[in-house]
Amino acid sequence: ARAFALDAAGALWIFGHDDIAQLERDARGEFRAVSRLELLPPEARAVGTVNRAIVTADGVYARGQRRLMLFRPDGQVQTWSGANPAGLLWITEGKVYADHDTFVRVSPAGLTPVSLGPPDQAPKSEDVRVFATAPAGDRAGEWLLLTVRGPVRWRGPGTPFKPLAAESSAPFASDFASAGAFLADGRLALGTERSGLFVFERNGRLSQHLDRRHGLPGNRIHDLAVDADGGLWLAFQEGLARLDLESPFAIHGPPQGLTSNPRRFASWRDQLYIATSAGV
Repeated sequence: ARAFALDAAGALWIFGHDDIAQLERDARGEFRAVSRLELLPPEARAVGTVNRAIVTADGVYARGQRRLMLFRPDGQVQTWSGANPAGLLWITEGKVYADHDTFVRVSPAGLTPVSLGPPDQAPKSEDVRVFATAPAGDRAGEWLLLTVRGPVRWRGPGTPFKPLAAESSAPFASDFASAGAFLADGRLALGTERSGLFVFERNGRLSQHLDRRHGLPGNRIHDLAVDADGGLWLAFQEGLARLDLESPFAIHGPPQGLTSNPRRFASWRDQLYIATSAGV
């Protein structure tokens, strides 16, 4: 499994490589994965690896290597081919955006190209990857986006990404962010491909940098998630870690029953679900 989504009806969707399923209880009351691939027309079922899914009033949007998909509450499905294999989905002000060949807004009406400012200010296509969004708070109509190149400010379509601060951009001049999350206290957390975890204050000042030297299982972070108690979960090739950033952290691996590589997190009915290379 590579992505999760909890829809408005309370159903948990699970996405993998050419695989789409929902968790349902069987006659014994145990959860089992039920394929939903048949919801797609036969010619659209080779979706590739689905690396992101989000829920809106329109339904569940999912981003595969070969197409974008919308699973609507009425049971209908819409698909758009030609997706960017490395692309993500994100949402601001209830609007869904994607780097889909070009930067677009996605809705049941279709794909609408969106400008990211004048050509000399627009980010490169490989830099238009957003992991998490939140209102900036200090400026009306402005958003903070946690991107592959660090935290940026954005005022919406037609405007470019603006780095939050030089200090919060510096680590991503030589490395890429691979995951992002907003912490309960308002700080920004970004996992990286090679350099571990960076935590920034809301103004972009570096708060903490943690990597293997500080006891993390590895330096490459696949995903981040914040739990109900404010703890930060990190997914690594080598296992899981839960951080209380003001105290020591816990590492989860084979001794705790985790025997394959964690990829994504989802919270459902007061439980934390982990998508791994072997399942859920």
